[in-house]
Amino acid sequence: MAKIPKHCIKKFKEHYTSYPSILSIPDLNINDDINKFFSKSRIVWREEHIDSDGVINTTHKLIDYDSSGVMVFISKSPTIYNTGNVYILTTEARMDVAKLTISRLNKIKNGNNSGTTKREN
Repeated sequence: MAKIPKHCIKKFKEHYTSYPSILSIPDLNINDDINKFFSKSRIVWREEHIDSDGVINTTHKLIDYDSSGVMVFISKSPTIYNTGNVYILTTEARMDVAKLTISRLNKIKNGNNSGTTKREN
């Protein structure tokens, strides 16, 4: 599994004044449903590469998912098309939100994404 860059951990620590607890989903298909799930969240940082056809591919991104203590780091595999790892970085106080997010992502992964694009804060 890819590692979360140190500067992403540092950003979390600066914002929430503690190191994150981390939950992960390995080998997730980063498809349109996953991107739609996170589409209303603010991207804090991203790494992109432009291929020989001029297409921009986002390979890594850090998302501020829940401003009260949940960030998401998505790391797409450079070798396996649209596959990647999703890491939920959270404070202990927001662990329930992180586990709910994992549950919703697993539903999308298993093809049952009805009602998973809305989230409550």
